[in-house]
Amino acid sequence: MENNKKIILAVAVDDESNTYTVDIPGGSSVPETAFAMAVVIKCLMRDEVIENASEITSLIHKYIDDPQYQEVEDVE
Repeated sequence: MENNKKIILAVAVDDESNTYTVDIPGGSSVPETAFAMAVVIKCLMRDEVIENASEITSLIHKYIDDPQYQEVEDVE
């Protein structure tokens, strides 16, 4: 990564445990984190991956609310 760039939001998935992690800079606030998420959406629109924000926000609500998209839990 170039020296003049910094990561403000990173998402990773652990394939072995089927869990997700989100990394944000230490001390980040809720508004700063929301802004980082908005930046992702704006970049997707700029890069013509999506046409408008509602195209992705409706899917975000679906993935948050639908139990089938929960992280996989270990069964013992």
